[in-house]
Amino acid sequence: MGQQDVEALAVKVGMFASNLKELSDRVVMESHQATQRMNQTAQSLALSAENAGKQAIERLQQTATGAIVAGAGAATNDIEQRLMACAGKVEHSTNQLDQRIRTLSIMHTANAWKAFIAAAVGSLAVIAVAVYVVWHAHRDLRRVQWVEQINAAEVAGKLAPCPDSGICVLVNKKWVRLDQ
Repeated sequence: MGQQDVEALAVKVGMFASNLKELSDRVVMESHQATQRMNQTAQSLALSAENAGKQAIERLQQTATGAIVAGAGAATNDIEQRLMACAGKVEHSTNQLDQRIRTLSIMHTANAWKAFIAAAVGSLAVIAVAVYVVWHAHRDLRRVQWVEQINAAEVAGKLAPCPDSGICVLVNKKWVRLDQ
């Protein structure tokens, strides 16, 4: 190999080295650009993922809020219906109690009048019996007094059987028939 060949080879190796350096620089630059694009893509992807996450969380919150509101609304409606039913039962019970109180009041008033009438009739009966007993006792007392007077007159000799039947009394020294 000659000098020319070595020089040609050195020129070729120099060109090859220069091409290799250019290639290396180009690969480094393309690698750098690719890294930058990858960083931008990663940032864009991270931003997109973050936005998608935020949107998903917002949708989840909206869906959860809607579900909670719907569930609370259903529970509220159920509680409201139960309260209305209980209020209806309480009102019905109150009306029945009020009706019973009115009925008992009417019965109490009727019983009070019946008791008053029975007491009045009983009092009148007791008064009538008392008057009859007093009248009968007074009549018996007058008979007893009459009998005592007759017995006293008989003992005193002023009363005696009449000769033709009946009873005669001595008045002013003269015998008088009583049944005349």
